[in-house]
Amino acid sequence: MTEPSPNVRPLRLRRAPVLTVGHDGEPEAPDVERDFVPTTLPEILKLDLARASLTVDPTFYCNLSCRFCDLPVTSKLAVDWSRVSTAVLAMVAVGLRDAHIIGGEPGIYPGTPALLTALRDLGLRPALFTHGMWAQSRERLARMCEAGLASLVVSIKAFDDDTAERLTGKRGVATSQARAIDVLIAGHRDGLAQVTFNHVITRPTLESMAEPDWVEQLPQLPSLSLSLIEPYPADMRPVVPEP
Repeated sequence: MTEPSPNVRPLRLRRAPVLTVGHDGEPEAPDVERDFVPTTLPEILKLDLARASLTVDPTFYCNLSCRFCDLPVTSKLAVDWSRVSTAVLAMVAVGLRDAHIIGGEPGIYPGTPALLTALRDLGLRPALFTHGMWAQSRERLARMCEAGLASLVVSIKAFDDDTAERLTGKRGVATSQARAIDVLIAGHRDGLAQVTFNHVITRPTLESMAEPDWVEQLPQLPSLSLSLIEPYPADMRPVVPEP
């Protein structure tokens, strides 16, 4: 008997059958092991994924140690693309167009360029969620874009090295990010890739935001989002912008 292609072997595709409700009547996130049930490629082909996105998490490794990050510091196993690609292709057939590569830090993961190319070749628009420090040279950004990178969401920890060091445990992060920001803005302007900058707001950065002109001190970014990811006291509420 002919050995089946690894592309069509079972992939352990799973889904949550129903919305999980807690004891208080409020919705709960489903537990992967308890609530998920097996699904199949034929089920995928019945979906409409035009508004969905695929999230690929190829590594947990990062060269920063952000105090608010809850990911393990060890790397995952590499993505077995020969097994995943069949499921992704089925999703593309029912409308999937966007793919998000996260981590860890995918910008320094050796397999990211090949993953970008594979996603692009399947008809997807790959976006990289990254701290962006790897993009301090236009040549490296250009190589990522040639591999298939369509857009980036760049997480900015702080705009000064002292605060960034308190958050990441590494000196010089803000300076390195500032150099990368210049390259990324130029790449955005020249059409290499779309860039959104996400300012991660934490207790240390809220202290600097207490100054009334903090918005004016930000770099001139093409697109900026804000993420409040640490608890903050009630007396800091006035400095958090309204949505």
